[in-house]
Amino acid sequence: MSNFALLFRFLFLAGFSFLLFHFDLASQSKTSRTNKTDDLSQQEIDIMTAGPQHQLLYMFEGSWKVLFTYYQELNPESFGKGESENKLFFNNKFIEINTELQTDELTFHLKMTLGFDKRISKYFIFVLDDISTYPRYAEGDYDEETRTFTFSGEAFDIFKSANTPFKITLKFEDDRKFVFKSIVGEGKKAITTYQMNFLKK
Repeated sequence: MSNFALLFRFLFLAGFSFLLFHFDLASQSKTSRTNKTDDLSQQEIDIMTAGPQHQLLYMFEGSWKVLFTYYQELNPESFGKGESENKLFFNNKFIEINTELQTDELTFHLKMTLGFDKRISKYFIFVLDDISTYPRYAEGDYDEETRTFTFSGEAFDIFKSANTPFKITLKFEDDRKFVFKSIVGEGKKAITTYQMNFLKK
């Protein structure tokens, strides 16, 4: 065999070995990326899937009568009544509470969304009404012993030009009644601004 043939054979085998080596590395790298992708996908699936905490949202579902009390610092309490249609949505991961209330002075609507954020293991509430131009958002927990959801947040007070802490509680007194309370301030300065009693139809 000539020197040229030997050199060609050597270069061919060396090149082929080089390709096999890099193909094996690429295959291992792809497998590693696939495993990581599978793990990430499983985490994403867990985050996107309703858990046992979401089962508590079923308690709010259905048609309710509502009795409303508004507490004023310098004026007598005012009262109202209304109705609420509450529906689960997005694969039963959220509950929307749609409430219409009537008082002697006006008729207004509240829309509240409740859910459980699995990223931070917290319940949340998002409140809108057709009187204001701003929402209220708060996060919190559920106490199984008292059957109470307690949410905490902050809202900007235009009169104080500062954020004011507030709480929202939803307490199930039994399977056919829950009480919503809006509380502004903390400690001894905390006052209940309004309350709604929801009675199952």
